[in-house]
Amino acid sequence: MIKPGGKALGTVPAPTHGFVGREDELELVSTLLTSGPHRLITLAGPGGIGKTRLADEAVRRVKAQGLRVHWVPLARLPVDAEYVQVERATASAVISADFSNRPTFDALEASLRGVDGAARSDRVLLVLDNGEHVLDALRTLIERLLDRLPNLVIMATSRSPVAWRDEYLHVVRQLSASDALMMFRQRTELIGRAVEWSAKDTATAAEICKHIQYHPLYIQLAVGRLRYQALTDLCNELTGRADDKRLEWTTGARAGADARHLGITNVIAWSYQLCSEKEKLLFKRLSAFAPAGDINLDDTDDAADAGAGLDAVIAVCSDDEHPTDDEHPNEDSGDEEQVRLSTREIAGLLESLADKSLVTIHITASGQRYSMPETLRVYAWDRLRDNGPCEPTRLARRHLAYYRDLVAQAAHNWFSAHERELVQWARSAWGNIVAAIETSITVEGEAAAGLEICRGLITLRVPFVRGSIRDIRSLSERCLDASRALTPQPVDLQIELKAALAWLAIRSGQGPEATSLLNEVISHHLSDSTDWLNHPELDRGLPPIIELAEGTRLFLSDEDERAILVIRRARVKFHDVGDPAEVFAGMFGALAAALLGSAAEAHQIARCAVDHAEASGATWATSWVKLAWAVTLTKHGDPHEAAAVLRDTLSYQLAFGDQWGAMWSAVLRTWALERMIVGDDPDRDWKLANEIAQILGGTETLRRHLGVDITSMGCFAKMSLQAETSARAVLGDEQFAAEMARGAELDPHTNDVHRLALGEPVFTVDPSPSEVARNGGRTAPNSPLKYVAAPWEKLSATEQEVAVLAAAGNSNVKIARHRQTSVRTVDRQISSVLDKLGIRSRHRIAEFVPDHLRPQQRRLR
Repeated sequence: MIKPGGKALGTVPAPTHGFVGREDELELVSTLLTSGPHRLITLAGPGGIGKTRLADEAVRRVKAQGLRVHWVPLARLPVDAEYVQVERATASAVISADFSNRPTFDALEASLRGVDGAARSDRVLLVLDNGEHVLDALRTLIERLLDRLPNLVIMATSRSPVAWRDEYLHVVRQLSASDALMMFRQRTELIGRAVEWSAKDTATAAEICKHIQYHPLYIQLAVGRLRYQALTDLCNELTGRADDKRLEWTTGARAGADARHLGITNVIAWSYQLCSEKEKLLFKRLSAFAPAGDINLDDTDDAADAGAGLDAVIAVCSDDEHPTDDEHPNEDSGDEEQVRLSTREIAGLLESLADKSLVTIHITASGQRYSMPETLRVYAWDRLRDNGPCEPTRLARRHLAYYRDLVAQAAHNWFSAHERELVQWARSAWGNIVAAIETSITVEGEAAAGLEICRGLITLRVPFVRGSIRDIRSLSERCLDASRALTPQPVDLQIELKAALAWLAIRSGQGPEATSLLNEVISHHLSDSTDWLNHPELDRGLPPIIELAEGTRLFLSDEDERAILVIRRARVKFHDVGDPAEVFAGMFGALAAALLGSAAEAHQIARCAVDHAEASGATWATSWVKLAWAVTLTKHGDPHEAAAVLRDTLSYQLAFGDQWGAMWSAVLRTWALERMIVGDDPDRDWKLANEIAQILGGTETLRRHLGVDITSMGCFAKMSLQAETSARAVLGDEQFAAEMARGAELDPHTNDVHRLALGEPVFTVDPSPSEVARNGGRTAPNSPLKYVAAPWEKLSATEQEVAVLAAAGNSNVKIARHRQTSVRTVDRQISSVLDKLGIRSRHRIAEFVPDHLRPQQRRLR
């Protein structure tokens, strides 16, 4: 049957553009269609994501193998079409000719069965394309057909699962970043737009793709705008805020374009209109949350920035039983005036929205989190304004209050066995925490909440594992600026945050900035700050955070032994008010005592600090305090023991994702190695000096990457210079420079210098002293030797965990059970592991497991 001006019904649609990416998905779907045990395979996902295109490409593959295929387009059926309409549309696409008076279903069954002599065992494929709006009727038809036709396989494409009892659900997700960029470039060529594709152009296109979540249809719409505007202008339109322009994009009136795909608004509106009133209301309110980060949904890492937990959604989006005077949801709305969301309904509504591809669920080891991509969030926020001009601000205030309170609770309770859990929560909530801070800056009267959040993040040390010190400094300064408009001003919060920023600046080597901030906060408390700065040993009643910041400055910048007294006083004050920052005062007091005080004093303060940290159960904080213990051992004890302590701290910090602590563990190792050079064994001294030079080079690159200036950190700079001087004396200037250059080439993004400090091989060649002598004192003619980053570092954190389990001899089924995920997910992860390691057999994975993970590998057998 042929529609006038159209194609033959029941035939596979002809592709209008090349198929980009999705090779693994295509292979999986093709295999399921030809030889898999599943009778119903559903490709589900958001509109325009590529479900039909993937089905089309898979069908072409299986048709080439002789499989009989019928394609049924359902998009033109009306919403909630009755069963008879769906049955008739399917029959029209499948039956080529029928002049009998049989019931429609009987004729359809006969055609699919193959009345022309096809054997009952021959597999027949029926594709039901775009049926999310007629699911009830479609489900009935599918069930009847599968019950009557054992040789039939059905593939459905839908924005929602069909919900049949034995449905195999494959969620079609966005393209990879590289495939999205490839598609962007291909579509640019298609419209005839000349782009040079310089590094800047490529980066801009990649940024656009990231903003639109690597979504194929959105990429097509974005490229269409390049007929009218420059690449950079297009990128600047994607703000994620009220001035975002993406909802205005459209393909225009073009032949062959699906009406649902003419613009982003059309795509989302199709799914939105299928929602109940309560689902619509929750969808709109979810725009109060930050959009999902750039995450891998197969990654179960609790620290991934993957949306908000159920408690957060309930707190922000549900209706209180008795709203306060300033909380009257929907007060300006029309039809939705009576719609309310109770606490007990939220979880079910979230699942329904996820089934309609309007919400993403990210399942981690500790639970599930919910989010919307940026484009859906922009649409939802636009719809939220329909509920009244004040509604977005009301929801933003609730969102701000929720995250302010949770950050405050975490900052108060982190010094305990719950430290890791609380810090991981802050890392995972980073996008929403930043969004809350932005609300505090832009919404009148809320700046104090932003000050509280920034102070809490510094207390939790989140900038060392998420974002950066630069980020928290910028956010804090903006909050401080906004708070100056408040009446009265929150002076205590302002002073406390400035003091915390000063302490951060000192620890990063930003001396002038720290001094300026300290002078400001001290002047607020003392009429004559100069006298106290000249006599810091006198207690003038300053808050402990100011005492700690000034004591640390005295220690690092001035190398003033009075720092020990000032920091000890800060520790006592923290202790008296129950502030967990006492542990940091203990740590820096121990460092100051080790480098400026006597051996006895250093050991006493450091041992006390370590005992205090270990007793708390806060393992990350303990790894920091042990850095001070290692320095104490280096200066006033056994450097070999110090080196062992530093390897333990480094291993922990790497696993935790603590780049700051890991950097210092590596730097401090050079101090310990320098103390081991005693001149009685030339070969041993040469190896020690060689490692010192390489680590110094690597950490110099790493410090530059992290923005840490050690040259202005007096005591620390001197200790590193002493390590350099001793190593240079052993190796000679030329050899030292060559080895330091080798280290400087280590990639700061792949933890190469850390692995070097852990004793793992990172260089292709490690020359002996005799080889160096034969080369005239050089590791290679005129240039440092090349290095190779270990393949293990190419694996994601999740892939490393899976690889360790596989190396321990566990099957994919057992790994899936251990990680509480699907075997299919593990199959993909193992395939990726083998590819990144450059091997074909899983039995060789064990060869690549780093030494520090081998005990874990043995335990998992």
